[in-house]
Amino acid sequence: MDGQTLTNANILACLESSLISLDPFEPANLKLAHYRLRASQLWRPSLQFPDGSHDRSLVHDFQDGPFLFAPKEYLIVTPVEHITIQANLVGSVLPASTLIEQCFILTAGKIDPGYGRIGDRQQDFVMGLANLLDEPNWFHPDRGIANISFVDFRGSPVLPTQWTVYERRSFRNRERLLRAADDGPFYEEDSWSEEG
Repeated sequence: MDGQTLTNANILACLESSLISLDPFEPANLKLAHYRLRASQLWRPSLQFPDGSHDRSLVHDFQDGPFLFAPKEYLIVTPVEHITIQANLVGSVLPASTLIEQCFILTAGKIDPGYGRIGDRQQDFVMGLANLLDEPNWFHPDRGIANISFVDFRGSPVLPTQWTVYERRSFRNRERLLRAADDGPFYEEDSWSEEG
């Protein structure tokens, strides 16, 4: 049996059994086979590290309303929802079609089982949002940012997978940077091991 895309009824059942967590969950955003994610905050990438990742700083919180992007500006966006997936489920994220009319483009990916609580730490899903215009452009968060659908591989033969050291370090650093932006202090490396 190949992976099967979950319907809204399947997604609700997975939410009720804690196989999927969307926090906060807004029932009106649950559609036939996906959930509409909402934009929470914008982050500006800055200093690039030797591993290719970037430091980032908080630019805007959408609780304050829309945001005016500069021409061709690229920022990192985090959703309102904290997403956690268990078992052999995978989350696939696609740009919302409303971005077409707003003249924005989104880069996004997938969420693997275990993501969201690696090493007993919260990881926020990040996406890239860019203004395609050669002029300033307002982004209105109430029009949606992305859609997440879930593919179920629980009945399929799968091989075990593990997070690499690089992935765990990247998730740890992302969580540390987001915490620092939320409450101010810079967080030093802590006891979360490379194996954790």
